[in-house]
Amino acid sequence: MAGAAVALVAPIGIVAVAQSASAAPVLLSSGKSATASSYNQTYVAGNVTDGNQGSYWESANNAFPQWVQIDLGAASTVTDVTLKLPSGWGARDETLSVQGSTNGSTFSTLKSSATYSISGSGSVAIDVTDTSARYVRVNVTANTGWPAAQLSEVEVYGESGTPPVDPPAGSNLAQGRPISASSVQQGYVAANAVDGFTSSYWEGAPGAYPSNLTVTLAQASTLTGVVVKLNPDSAWGNRSQTFAIQGRTGTGAFTELKASAAYAFSPSTGNAVTVPVSGSATDVRVVFTANSGSSNAQVAELQVLGSTTPVPTSPDLQVAFVAPTGTITPSDAITLQATVRNTGTAASSATTVAFSLGGQSVGTANVGALAAGAQATVSVNVGTRAVGTYPVALTVDPSGSVTESNETNNSATGSVTVTNGTPPASPDLQVSITGTTPSAPTTTDAITVAATVRNTGTATAAATTVAFTLGTQSVGTASVPALAAGAQANVSLSLGARAAGSYSIAGAVDPANTIAESNEANNTATASFTVTDVTNPPTGSDLALGRPATASSTEFTFVAGNAVDSDANTYWEGAGGQYPSTLAVNLASQSTLQQVVVSVPPIAAWGPRTQTFSIEAKVGSGPWQPIKASAAYAFDNASGNKVTVPVSGSATDVRLVFTGNTGSGNAQVAGFKVVGIPAPNPDLTVTAVTASPAAPVEGTAITLTATVKNAGNLASPASTVDLTVDGVVATSVAVPAIAAGGTTTVSKAIGTKPAGSYTVGAVVDPTNAVVEQNEANNAYISPTKVTVTEAPGPDLQVLGISSSPANPAVGSSVSFTVSVKNRGSQSAGASVTRLVVGSTTLNGSTAAIASGATASVAVSGTWTAVSGGATLTATADATNTVAETNENNNTLSQSIVVGRGAAVPWTSYEAEQGTYTGTLLEADALRTFGHTNFATESSGRKSV
Repeated sequence: MAGAAVALVAPIGIVAVAQSASAAPVLLSSGKSATASSYNQTYVAGNVTDGNQGSYWESANNAFPQWVQIDLGAASTVTDVTLKLPSGWGARDETLSVQGSTNGSTFSTLKSSATYSISGSGSVAIDVTDTSARYVRVNVTANTGWPAAQLSEVEVYGESGTPPVDPPAGSNLAQGRPISASSVQQGYVAANAVDGFTSSYWEGAPGAYPSNLTVTLAQASTLTGVVVKLNPDSAWGNRSQTFAIQGRTGTGAFTELKASAAYAFSPSTGNAVTVPVSGSATDVRVVFTANSGSSNAQVAELQVLGSTTPVPTSPDLQVAFVAPTGTITPSDAITLQATVRNTGTAASSATTVAFSLGGQSVGTANVGALAAGAQATVSVNVGTRAVGTYPVALTVDPSGSVTESNETNNSATGSVTVTNGTPPASPDLQVSITGTTPSAPTTTDAITVAATVRNTGTATAAATTVAFTLGTQSVGTASVPALAAGAQANVSLSLGARAAGSYSIAGAVDPANTIAESNEANNTATASFTVTDVTNPPTGSDLALGRPATASSTEFTFVAGNAVDSDANTYWEGAGGQYPSTLAVNLASQSTLQQVVVSVPPIAAWGPRTQTFSIEAKVGSGPWQPIKASAAYAFDNASGNKVTVPVSGSATDVRLVFTGNTGSGNAQVAGFKVVGIPAPNPDLTVTAVTASPAAPVEGTAITLTATVKNAGNLASPASTVDLTVDGVVATSVAVPAIAAGGTTTVSKAIGTKPAGSYTVGAVVDPTNAVVEQNEANNAYISPTKVTVTEAPGPDLQVLGISSSPANPAVGSSVSFTVSVKNRGSQSAGASVTRLVVGSTTLNGSTAAIASGATASVAVSGTWTAVSGGATLTATADATNTVAETNENNNTLSQSIVVGRGAAVPWTSYEAEQGTYTGTLLEADALRTFGHTNFATESSGRKSV
């Protein structure tokens, strides 16, 4: 049908296209970014697009289905997919389908699931429906060669929808390489940015800008681009991150590859940005200065595109102006200085620096040859100048005699000012806002803001005012008296009561500029304060309750854990006099803080006291930062012996730092509450486990179904859940990604169980692979036990064998009786009971046996006793004429002794595994003769 128009219907998110039969498909996937549902050890997703058949992707084991996905960079017409395994691998069958998407979230089937035989000596070519797609996914559900998905190359062919230079050419040089960060928030470490998964990510510590992420490449490489990705999940909403890109070779200084700019991230475009760069480097650094979506930079994947082909080395000369120090008068000879640095990768030959002053050329200075990284300082004397400010311009290698890697950075500018000597004396007013009264205002307080005005100039300042602005609203002025040079004055202004919230307060001294100052640019100051709503308490909960608590010291048995156990009468106390004394609590996850409540026991015996402390917080392994300055707090029974301190910020750990307590030799805390709201994170829980069928019988396969809920406020990635029976893991089953607040059910068969009662449960995310708000609520035990009953029908079982005589002599004729019980729920028909003794087989006829009844079956014939005896084996229903519920319990074996000794029947019991009605005594450490614990023996075993 070459040239014919074909009408195709495709689901939303992917576009089917008509392709001419003459179109020549090209390889679209080489070097492109790849991700996967999981990977095992070093067998990452990126191996399927690296062009190396010897490397391969392998998913997590025993957890089908699994997928690997390639981002082609832009929508392209996909026509064929070729799959390969490493050379030398044997043949295996992999069951898989091929899917495509234009947005990375909504996928359509390009090739339905089928089983393909694939080996290392060949490849599998799959002709897919010609479709426009950016993301191509291979979904694997089975593999006969290994219990995991395995592919070494996934080659996607078709027609490219964009020029080959977009995205930049080259492979990803950063995946799996060593990477470091200037800071880390909680467990979001730098290595997450090069692990091949967008579900994990690095995040810098809150507010710790500039924030750096640096990856070391395998060798010096020619760079074409840098790709920064976030999780494409819609939960990662639109945001803007501002960053620059730098590079260096070896141990040299980092230089700029791309100037700082703001880049928009959106799930609608894959939450990724591609930045073209050029140059050569062994290390690439991304320097972040802002993120509108969080308190620091976030990177799920950092890809450095390029090749390992080195670029030619060359010098690169740069010049900087060295400004003169001190005052220059018209009688002073002026010397202009410049520093020349070779920032290139090769030595530079000798050259010159040309100087100009006030637009006029004033001379040149010789610069000797400079090795890579070396520098030299040169100067020219330009004589005297009249009063004024003169622009300075410098150019290194003005004739272009040195061939450089960058010819555009050879100039620098500056200025020189000539004055008549010491400037006249003048005042210089500066203002600082010192705080509010009260220091922690509430909605019921009248608030006063205080400020200090200082004259840092050399002359007296006339009287003036300080104008205060609350947010954008002018709220009044405070008078400032005349201030001598070096003097200061304190001023204040009443703000009245304010609504709950955080406020920015600004003060400007001499707002009308009526005083001529030596510096008019330092007359303002800003600060902030928070008003707490005492009528509507914070919306958060106590995040410290039951969490791990530690202290710098402990007095007697008053341990740190007492402060977070919810018991108002137990308390922590630091060791006497050991100040500063700290009490810290680790929260379940990073959280937004609202207030800290500190209390001592609310009883009369605990009289009034004042404790002085500050409050600090940190994120992950970062440093402690103050969130409330040290202050003295009064504890009194009239106020419940507690104080509430409003705080703000985000943290994983909070601590109190005490420096005084008027009521004891160190700090005392009965209650340490941290009130706040956990940061966005998933929180996986199991809400139910059920069995199907609900009332199984013996021999019926049982399937367990677990209901998994994400109680957090961020989508969770795919995970697993362990299904348990009597506390033992019976099987594991994959759990898909779950949206915040969402629920899913997963099921898996656990086989059959004997009659009995079983406790079933489940543990979601058993390896803690998902970072959650609460890692302690992943397990669930069903309150309803699963009871397996006997199947309806008879069930014959041999209970015992008796002989006559019981202790025969050699040569005696011995007859036997077999005791047969029907333990089933229905009557058993007539059958044959067989006894095998040595080489002799004897049969007995067994009449019908009612349910629960026992019959004594006299076996026909006798056996002649031989020296040493023999083994007796009795089988009920030996001819299988009775259809039983259990055909595996019809046989019993025991010994018969002939000759010396007696045939004494015996049964072995393990005491420690048995049930008992007496007292269980256990061994203790005092294993000495005469000790009253009779269980105490060297073996350490228990006895009844």
